[in-house]
Amino acid sequence: MLYRLFVLYRDSFSGLSREIWLLALVTLVNRTGMMVIPFLSVFLSQEKGYSLQGVSWIMGAFGLGSLAGSFLGGKLTDRIGFFPVMFWSLLVSGLLYIGLIWAGSYWTFLAAVFFLSTVADSFRPASMASIAAYSRPVNRTRSISLIRLAINLGFSAGPAIGGLLASTVGYDALFWTDGLTCILAALLFHFFLPRRRESEEEEHPYESGSTAKLPLNLPPHRNPHYLVFLVSTLLTLVVFMQLFVTVPVYFKAHFGLSEFWIGLLLSLNGLIVFTLEMPIIFKLERHPNKLKLVRIGAVLIGFSYLLYLLFPFWAGITIVYMLAISLGEILHLPMASTHALGLSGPRTRGQYMGLFSMSGSVAHLIAPVLGLQVAGRAGYPALWWVVLALSVLGLAGYVALDRRGLVSKAASA
Repeated sequence: MLYRLFVLYRDSFSGLSREIWLLALVTLVNRTGMMVIPFLSVFLSQEKGYSLQGVSWIMGAFGLGSLAGSFLGGKLTDRIGFFPVMFWSLLVSGLLYIGLIWAGSYWTFLAAVFFLSTVADSFRPASMASIAAYSRPVNRTRSISLIRLAINLGFSAGPAIGGLLASTVGYDALFWTDGLTCILAALLFHFFLPRRRESEEEEHPYESGSTAKLPLNLPPHRNPHYLVFLVSTLLTLVVFMQLFVTVPVYFKAHFGLSEFWIGLLLSLNGLIVFTLEMPIIFKLERHPNKLKLVRIGAVLIGFSYLLYLLFPFWAGITIVYMLAISLGEILHLPMASTHALGLSGPRTRGQYMGLFSMSGSVAHLIAPVLGLQVAGRAGYPALWWVVLALSVLGLAGYVALDRRGLVSKAASA
């Protein structure tokens, strides 16, 4: 039994291209260095002495810059290719992180954070486009999962290292470390990953139930299927992100859990995703209908919040919730990325993935405001009903698209 599990785990990492592994290494180095953002609000309030209202505007500028960067990165990727966008995004953002040390006034810091976020997040759509170039359609979803694995590992290590540096050396060390790791990631990317463009004649990996194919380079704003898919994904992400916004507060206020236990529960999510995502995706990557798997993931994410309404006074439900939402994340996020990639063509991939990245940025803006406002004004049960309603709306969009019979040819390649 153990040997079969070992073989399954080994096979789930096999068959991926050398370029994808190198891209995962670049991503790991970059995300491990992401230690300024988790401590930025503390730095601004404690070290700079800005009010919480003032800090909120700077953090809002970071969110707006993320939106602008996702849009700009998508446009530039289609115009000049993913390689220069990714390299210059990493290099310039590294210099900007170091430059924040000398941003003296409040307005200078706000402008610098907006510009930094714009440059840094232009990396995201270009990175997704690079996965299409460095992987084969048959293992594209697993390639996405490997990059997600690198991101999760980096995000796990980065804040811990950042907290140690801030408490022992000082906040300047965070800015230097973050900047230098971005520059290191840029150099690794430039010297070890080949410049590659997708073939313009690449066969589109999706087709409808009829013999008519979707236009290969249809712009995303003229693709009604993609627009409905984006709205459904946005709604589902707003629901999912309550995990990091309101759920920890709920654990503390409703169940009386300590910060230690809350941290362990949140770590359980990362452990489940880290352990199970690659084997699960390996087993499902040839599934003929990626959108169906996206839909199942959305159901699990919504169902996880229903548990709080069904078992409001059982503390053990927190573990069941973590299992359900983690499995939903494993199915939804990589499969949704694969579906978005599949709807794009070589000349429009950056625009498609730019809008896809923007849906995540918008969800990051909406989720905390919606969750904390509803919970604060009407209570947590009302919030769970609201997120369930959003889940149903998102699921309805996926079901409507799925009924069109869109299937992946890549799954049978």
